[in-house]
Amino acid sequence: MKIKKLLLHFRQPWIELILSGQKTIEVRSWPTRYRGELWLHAGKKADKYAMKRFNFSAGNLTFGAIIGKCVLLDCLEFDNYTWEDLYEEHLVKDALENRKYAW
Repeated sequence: MKIKKLLLHFRQPWIELILSGQKTIEVRSWPTRYRGELWLHAGKKADKYAMKRFNFSAGNLTFGAIIGKCVLLDCLEFDNYTWEDLYEEHLVKDALENRKYAW
């Protein structure tokens, strides 16, 4: 049996928020049928706005490497209700525009 693993790329500090359990839903603009283990890759650049918002220092974070893994259980399309209702899990302040998916 072949075990499939997927690599997902993030800018810091989003990956740290996921690994610490503060962010349990990742917002993407596309759906996926994949379920299972995800390897989490921290990009070489930071999301400067999020770094400031969540009080992170670049000197304390890893960049340009796989730094953890998680398990993708489901993928659902957001609607206006779920976007607001699940804010504490996805942490994205922007209004829901276009299609967005909860991974």
